[in-house]
Amino acid sequence: MNAIALREATAEDLPRISELYRELRVDGPPPGLPPKAGRYRLRVAVDAQLSVVGYSYAEHDETSDIPVFLRHLVTAPEARGRGVARTLLEDAAGGRAIQLNTDREGSNGAFYEHLGFEEAGTSEALRVDFRDVDAMPVYACSTGLLSAERLAHFAAAFALPVARVTPSRAAQLPIGAWDDDGAPLGVALFDSAFPGCFPFRIARPAIATAFLREVERHAGEKHLSLMVEDDEATCGFLKAFGAESRIRLRRYWRPTV
Repeated sequence: MNAIALREATAEDLPRISELYRELRVDGPPPGLPPKAGRYRLRVAVDAQLSVVGYSYAEHDETSDIPVFLRHLVTAPEARGRGVARTLLEDAAGGRAIQLNTDREGSNGAFYEHLGFEEAGTSEALRVDFRDVDAMPVYACSTGLLSAERLAHFAAAFALPVARVTPSRAAQLPIGAWDDDGAPLGVALFDSAFPGCFPFRIARPAIATAFLREVERHAGEKHLSLMVEDDEATCGFLKAFGAESRIRLRRYWRPTV
């Protein structure tokens, strides 16, 4: 087996990362170089010929015990079976608890279970056309951008780490929905670069109507991608009005090792 080395990604690696990203078969742009002081890390695996044969893209919150979130883990087809994926994964975890999503219909679950992961829930990626929102029933509530002061309250209401709804770049906007008393009814982190919301949490399916109208005001496209976690009712509601299911995922988690 050829030796594999890991390093931080550089601008010169981005074309190769974009090529490998297509292996994921998901919507959205490939990762770019994260800010040096940010919470995202983009690492590449290189072989003895210094060719990039895989990459990891992970989200870390060094200020808390929130698990590392592994957004992407990709190995080049010609390099599979050489331990590249495992090396990248352990490097991304850094000995901390870690969570990730993987294709519900695929075989990767066995790989992660072998490494000590446990299934922790399900997620579904949906594509919504804004024109379909007109047909959805309306649930009266208020919506808008959330200030930094309100984020913690909304995140806690949906059992989300506040870091997951905190913007890390200009393209990201935290959006909320609330009732007349100010009680949280929904929260999402909208990224205009996709465009999409990840995460996307609402208290009941019909809140999606007002929420999506709020997102549309900040979107430059005619469609939106949503990652809905552990919420079959909302997935069913959106699909009944034309949303397209792009991929169904299983979420895995592993404690500190």
